Amino acid sequence: MAKSLNHGEQSRSAIRTEIGTRIKTTAITTTKILSFIFAGILFFSSIENANMTTHAQLSSYITTNSTFPNNGSDTDKAPGFLDAYWTNYLSSASSTSNNNNSVKKEVGPGDGASTLAVVLVNRGRSDITGVTGYLTLPSIGFKPIPGKNNGTSQSVASAYSIVKAGGTFVLYFDMNVLKQAKVGGYSTSLSLKYTKINQIGQLITTNTLPFRLTGKVILDAVSENSELIPSTQNQLKILIQNIGSANAAGAVVTVTGITSGNSVTSSNTQSTSSSTSNTNSGNTNTSTTNSPSSSSSPSPSSSSNPAVNIGATAFHIGTIPVNGSAEINPVVYPTASSGETVQNLNLQISYGDAYGNQQTSN
Repeated sequence: MAKSLNHGEQSRSAIRTEIGTRIKTTAITTTKILSFIFAGILFFSSIENANMTTHAQLSSYITTNSTFPNNGSDTDKAPGFLDAYWTNYLSSASSTSNNNNSVKKEVGPGDGASTLAVVLVNRGRSDITGVTGYLTLPSIGFKPIPGKNNGTSQSVASAYSIVKAGGTFVLYFDMNVLKQAKVGGYSTSLSLKYTKINQIGQLITTNTLPFRLTGKVILDAVSENSELIPSTQNQLKILIQNIGSANAAGAVVTVTGITSGNSVTSSNTQSTSSSTSNTNSGNTNTSTTNSPSSSSSPSPSSSSNPAVNIGATAFHIGTIPVNGSAEINPVVYPTASSGETVQNLNLQISYGDAYGNQQTSN
């Protein structure tokens, strides 16, 4: 009986031992699982903190650096370049224009104070404001204007209005164009500082800015006939010279009349024209055009009006290159009573300027 009890107690003791072992094992296993979970929480927390630090560093980098990464969902594009041209717009009156109404102007070497208009577009998804541009000028032929460069060697312009996302704006940079400047294309850098609406901090970006010194068309008319013979046809030789720094394209010269004192008369005449273009290589191209009149000979006016009879005739002389010339040969008929008088030949010249726009000079 005692052995049976001892055996029973041993069995109960073994059961307690087994249960205790199981409980301990379970407790140990549970403790390991909890420890792993806590470690995981701490691990992911450290990753989150690292991401927060990285984001803060990236924000600081964008604020102080000219590089704008655009391969992420949270990044934004900087303003982009659209166009650059010379204008007579006064930058002192306003430095921004969402509606670009400024007139394009030809500028050549030695023109002095000039204004370059730079058209930009807000490529970002946010509205921007407080834009200031710093234009680095070419080392030869261009100098900033004192008082408009913020004490730097750059030309500075600002636009303070709000520019909507996708909207355009214009910065007007004043500078001196010196005689040493060369007609042609230039490439320089433009740095922009601006602020996004409802965001703190200033952004900086740098763009490559191409622009062109257009040169200027300057035409002059010179007559090689100093005296005319009354009561007979006189063929004039008039040179249209381009003394500017840009080619005059598609030039057309129209003789609109003759003035003698306060009187102006006109009639049909016969005329010829020839154009001569002198290039830097020394080649000469000459073309002659005859424009017949409606009558074979002009009829002189009455003796009470000693004006010269002339018909308005157009001379299509084409391109007049820089330092080149074109010759026109209108035929005029002075009356017998026009002797010892001074007559003025009125010319109108139309041509295409450096921008391709049609210009007219009298």
